[in-house]
Amino acid sequence: MTTHSRVAPRAGPPPLGHAEFMPRFLAWLIDLALISFVWGAINQLISPGYSLLFNDLGSQTDGPIIYLWRILAVGVVELALILTLEVVFLRTLRATPGQRLVGLLTVTSESGLGLPWPRAVGRAVLCFGPWIAILIVPSGLGAQLDVLYTEGQFAWVDTLPLQVRVVAVVWYIGLAISTRSPDSRGFHDLASRSVVVRRAA
Repeated sequence: MTTHSRVAPRAGPPPLGHAEFMPRFLAWLIDLALISFVWGAINQLISPGYSLLFNDLGSQTDGPIIYLWRILAVGVVELALILTLEVVFLRTLRATPGQRLVGLLTVTSESGLGLPWPRAVGRAVLCFGPWIAILIVPSGLGAQLDVLYTEGQFAWVDTLPLQVRVVAVVWYIGLAISTRSPDSRGFHDLASRSVVVRRAA
């Protein structure tokens, strides 16, 4: 019985130390670079299709709401495509591309196994959703400001890209501060009940 109890835990993942802040930050930067590249590629490849798809939602005389809705629709589609890449990596390799390069793993805090689909999706949204908003909202609105900004009628639209950036920056400052906890778990880790650990050599 004693021998069995000592051997049984070895069937699970080995106990690994929590990853420090700097490797996690480097992995996050690599992931952001990849997301930015993928977003640019998607935008170039299917932006003509977007124009046709959302062309019937309204004309230029419909005001800002229609255009904001169109930008939101584009953002949701691109968010889904990009997060799919991150979530698939988390589910199959237990690491995002950046974490894989740096030598980290993202596992459940309870068992050390890979994240289930819902928790992987939630974690990816908390980590990368605001950055995608930085990419999509300002660029999408920038193309429409000449239409929406008419004699100051829709002047509030002109400040929306800045507001999005400020909110995203505050979000990531809070994310970085939260990862400086003793167990290096940020609020995105706590929400998804995950932990980032060093990968065994």
